[in-house]
Amino acid sequence: MAIEKFYVEGGHIMMFARAIGDPNPVFDPTQTDPSEVVAPPTFVQSSAQFDPEYFLRPKVGADGWFGSGAEPSGAKRSEGGGSGGGGGGGGLHAEQHFEIHRPVRPGDVLTGTTSPGASW
Repeated sequence: MAIEKFYVEGGHIMMFARAIGDPNPVFDPTQTDPSEVVAPPTFVQSSAQFDPEYFLRPKVGADGWFGSGAEPSGAKRSEGGGSGGGGGGGGLHAEQHFEIHRPVRPGDVLTGTTSPGASW
């Protein structure tokens, strides 16, 4: 996880499920009893978007920032058709390992640890 603590909210789970195109009602507190809502297994990766220093998170007003519209504040896209936002999508994770001991639910506060993996 990219931050020290990640506070899980039902709306975050719902929006993540919508973003990945998963219509399962168990991810949506508007369709399921809120006490029964669980997060998709990869939801914890979204913690990065709550870290203001995460290198792939767009920085408002920074070079390459285009906002949510084509030209919201007069920022012009580069001639090369730059992708705006952040990160070039050129990275590759050799491995990410998640150990899920129980479903992630709204109200949970998650913490994470990292450890070096094998090198080759």
